[in-house]
Amino acid sequence: MTDPHFQVERYGHLASMGSMRYVDTCGGFPPETLHCVLRLLGVTDLDAKTEAALRAAERCPFVLLHINGADKVAHRHDSAEKETFLRRVDDRVLSRLLASEHEIVVASDHGANPESGAHLGGPQPFYQPLNGNSQNTKAA
Repeated sequence: MTDPHFQVERYGHLASMGSMRYVDTCGGFPPETLHCVLRLLGVTDLDAKTEAALRAAERCPFVLLHINGADKVAHRHDSAEKETFLRRVDDRVLSRLLASEHEIVVASDHGANPESGAHLGGPQPFYQPLNGNSQNTKAA
């Protein structure tokens, strides 16, 4: 997200699922805007994260779901496992978000090359449904 203040102006406050480290480092969200932060540190189950994000979206106008599994498997130099993980995200997370009326953004903090295990620079793609059920993948 290149300008968190745009989102703050649009939504009033933010909610985030996943790593608090990500919230602390992704664009420096002002602390006063983080009214609905749910700390799910250590939660790696995609179904549990998705369910928590959907519940948060019922009371928070903006939810950012941080998913870090693709990065973890890339550091193990396993491109097949990375592809399998991303397919699970499609099947178990994005399919449920598409069926939802909520606009929940799904992001990772950075990419990682499974050949070298190194972090990738540049814009990080993310998923943001627009108006509830339309698909849109953008680069931050």
